[in-house]
Amino acid sequence: MREALRLMVPIVLAAMLNPLNTSLVVTALAPISADLGVAAGDTAVLVAVLYLASATVQPVAGRLADDFGPRRVMVTGSLVLGLGAAIGWTATNLAGLVVARILIGLGGAGAYPAGMLLIQRAAHAAGETGPPRGRLAVLNVVGQATVAAGLPAGGFLVELAGWRGTFAVNVPLALLAVVTALVLIERDPPGPPRRGSLARQLDLAGILLFAAALIALLGGLLISSGAATGVLLAIGAVASAVFVRHELRVPTPFLDLRALVGNGALSRTYLRTGIGLVGVYVVLYALPLWLQDRQGFAPSAVAFLTVPVMVVGVVASIAVARMRAPWLPLAAAALASLGGAGALVVSVLAAATVLPVLVATALFGIVMGATSAANQQALYVQADPGRLGTAAGLMRTAHFLDSIWSTALVGVAFQHGVTDGGLLVIAAVVAVASVLMLALAVGDRALRRT
Repeated sequence: MREALRLMVPIVLAAMLNPLNTSLVVTALAPISADLGVAAGDTAVLVAVLYLASATVQPVAGRLADDFGPRRVMVTGSLVLGLGAAIGWTATNLAGLVVARILIGLGGAGAYPAGMLLIQRAAHAAGETGPPRGRLAVLNVVGQATVAAGLPAGGFLVELAGWRGTFAVNVPLALLAVVTALVLIERDPPGPPRRGSLARQLDLAGILLFAAALIALLGGLLISSGAATGVLLAIGAVASAVFVRHELRVPTPFLDLRALVGNGALSRTYLRTGIGLVGVYVVLYALPLWLQDRQGFAPSAVAFLTVPVMVVGVVASIAVARMRAPWLPLAAAALASLGGAGALVVSVLAAATVLPVLVATALFGIVMGATSAANQQALYVQADPGRLGTAAGLMRTAHFLDSIWSTALVGVAFQHGVTDGGLLVIAAVVAVASVLMLALAVGDRALRRT
């Protein structure tokens, strides 16, 4: 118990920083706009760049953790995040804040894959054969809880210290993560022997192509301009094709695509991760807009109505940690997502909206907790043990993809304003995704054996 606590303290401190910062800055956007004299819409880039940086770098950080050790990656990442926070704290223009948010995204990206590797290392040292469900559950719950805590914490910090407080708070947290990692985590063993240049060993060209493809594709989804979207998506498609061709030809690829295709169980876990939380993000992004614009709810009331997502999500994640068959909670999550889509429809059609909205948010809380925890357990078993960091990083990228194309869905559905019809379209898409999730959970024989 003492050794587990010793291990989890630095993992939790490092792993909380990335999800915390995805939501922490949201309440600071309006004050930033007013203080720096920039358009309110322009400050949204501070949210987007962190998503892009994190989604792109997660598997890269995982690969570095696989090759050079999770402790090194965790310490280095926390230092980079702290540097970004310090830059944001003292920035005097939007460009400085963009640089700060990119560094925060880059620095925080390594904590999750490094944490997974450290948990694996501890499990192997203890002679454990199955997934260390308790420690995996802690890692999962930390991510969910800190995303939820980011909004109220950001509001409190803005009230207390202005928008700069949302950056300043990261500096001591990052330093604490560094100190605890150095003190409580054993040194990493020496890295692998060099085989040629470091760039070739890491497949630097593959990493750059992967980053270019992902940034272009995600940028195309996030930008609402028709012409720019088309150009970025075209660049992303070309870069993706070049990336695949490159990875299939090099001896030590950044992503072993042949192995990934051959590991169908792991590929399906990524697919489930990439579509499984669409309904959750709809509740977080679209439902508040609809409740305020169409139903006249105050922001405080909207915040209250979305609380069940986080509370039920944490409870569901803890419950799933006790289950040995991940397909069961995944099937339950798919059914809950389908029910949540139905509750959204009822919210539009019924005269009274509070009860069906509460039902929807509670059901999507089940989806969030059960999907994340069960897929994490499946990944731990299905991934190549020697490449768990890369695999975990890819799963985090899939999480960010889920969020980004959910944002794109909301943008398309509400492109002419927030309407009842737009929410019904969103509910229909969520229902289709739920049916696909159910098929992937029930019909996956490999998952049943996990």
